Amino acid sequence: VDVATRTLTSLIAIGAGPDAVILDEARQLAFIPCGKDGVLDILSLSGAAVAHVGTVKTEVGARTGALDPKTGTLYLPSAKFGPA
Repeated sequence: VDVATRTLTSLIAIGAGPDAVILDEARQLAFIPCGKDGVLDILSLSGAAVAHVGTVKTEVGARTGALDPKTGTLYLPSAKFGPA
């Protein structure tokens, strides 16, 4: 987003079913757990623009989490799902 012009400048593709953005200020990273696809998208916040730097496979349903800011350990709770 360009604050001065109030316009959207770009979008970054992420997985389906996100519910949170977990910021790691010390490492200048943002983590977006996408529970529907079972992926964790990792964004770098260190440059002038946000950049997608990786994707990690997670459990389907892991769509929120917590970060230990001291160690950088990320916790993504989920459950084992059975048939509907």
